[in-house]
Amino acid sequence: MKKKRAMSADRFEQDSMPYRVRVPWRNGDTEEKWTETCAWVIEQFGLPGDRFVCHATLYWMQFEFLDEQDAVFFSLRWS
Repeated sequence: MKKKRAMSADRFEQDSMPYRVRVPWRNGDTEEKWTETCAWVIEQFGLPGDRFVCHATLYWMQFEFLDEQDAVFFSLRWS
């Protein structure tokens, strides 16, 4: 049985998701485009917490993955 990772009150322990992919906000982005992106990630990797987490910033949306192959797969599709 796979052991679940413990989460701190506000986020995972630092570096528990070592592979990061940033998708910058771009002129012309629509709400529908980001809804599609987030839906695709959930369809591929499940709900945030086990295989990935994501954070929005002023300049990009950052996705952090536990597995390098997941990060590469995501990067090839969305970066």
